[in-house]
Parts: sequence; C-alpha cells; structure tokens
Amino acid sequence: MASVMRCSAKPGSGETANRDSEAVIGWLERFLSAGFDEKTAVRLINSVLLLRTEGKSYSTVDISVVNPYAGTCEFIKLGAAGTFIKRENWVESVEAATMPVGMFGEADYDTKEKKLYDGDFVIMMSDGVAEALGDYLQDVLFGAGNKRTDRTPQGVAGEILKAALEISEYKPKDDMTVLVCGVFRQKSR
Repeated sequence: MASVMRCSAKPGSGETANRDSEAVIGWLERFLSAGFDEKTAVRLINSVLLLRTEGKSYSTVDISVVNPYAGTCEFIKLGAAGTFIKRENWVESVEAATMPVGMFGEADYDTKEKKLYDGDFVIMMSDGVAEALGDYLQDVLFGAGNKRTDRTPQGVAGEILKAALEISEYKPKDDMTVLVCGVFRQKSR
C-alpha cells in the first residue's frame, strides 16, 4: 500500500478561498479513505467544485503519493507551486503548467513519477513560500537539511519556512505552508 502525502498548495488568503481549500482537502480525504484512487478523487472533486463555484475556483491541489516498496513518488498537480526532490548534492523541481481544480469540465491535472533514494526529501510548499523566496528558492532548498545535526523532515521544513519569513520581513503576503517527507531506508536488525 502506498503512503499519501498531500497538501493544498494554497489554503487560501481570503474567507472564500480558505473555505474552498478546506472543502477540497476534506473531499480529498473522504474520497481516499472511501477507497478511490487519487486521480478519480481529483476528477470527482473537480466536478463538485465546478458545480459549486461555476468555474470560478482558485483552489490548487498538490498530491505526492510515495510508494515505499517501489521507491517511487507520483506527483499529481493542479495549479500548484512546484514540488522538489532534494538529494544530498542537488535539487530537482517537479512542476506542471495546469489550472486550479474546478475551473473546467474536465480536471486538468499533470502527473509525473520519480525514483526516490535513501536520504531524499520530497518538499511541497505553498506559492506564498515559493514567491517569498523568489530568486533565493534554489539556494535555500539546496542548503536546507545540510547540517548533519538536523536532517529531519521537520528540520528541513523549518529552515525553508524560516528563510521565507525572514525574506518577507515576517509579513507574509500569502499563506506559507511547507510539507516535507523524508525517505530513509529501514535499518536491518
């Protein structure tokens, strides 16, 4: 069974955007726990949101499905900010040029699958973090977690969020969310 790491890449900065994003997250959780696969859940959410907002939705969806047995991660993106795979000496961006969920009759999502290795971090962030980091994004991602004292998902997320807050002088213009998943080989006993 695959593990699912998910977050709405933009929980919303206004009351309506926040409500729509919370609804999308709730529907996604319910559809997945009911046994639907991620792509079917996205199509169902798109249909519901299209009817509810009449094509005026700005909720993004960013899903990373980690398969620990195959050592892969499938990325499903609808209008979301980039997701990154950080390995010790490099950072790879996983992006898609798609529209937010609920804007068109058919869900416009993009999927990509990437191989993961021991020590990799999958980093998802809201566009508020990506925009705050701007030209410093790659440098911050490359440096995050390089200190041997805190190579945990929490430590990496904290470093990225701290850099985004410092650059924005602790006055965020948009939601700032960072979600990090660490991939570590289980040690034999």
